Amino acid sequence: MKKRILIIEDDPDILDILEIIFYEEGFEVISNKVGISVNQIQYIHPDMILLDVRIAGYDKTGEDICMELKKS
Repeated sequence: MKKRILIIEDDPDILDILEIIFYEEGFEVISNKVGISVNQIQYIHPDMILLDVRIAGYDKTGEDICMELKKS
């Protein structure tokens, strides 16, 4: 079973590069250009999360999302 990586990155160029790298390494890649809630992240159940610190157009920072994940 492939390891699942969730990438949350608002820069499309960086997101594309990360998707290509991890896909070629055999990972299942789930990506999002906007922030998502902790409930959505838990539903996806990723093995690893790459999270942008500043997410354009989203009211929480990557740090906020990370702290919420740690609490849940």
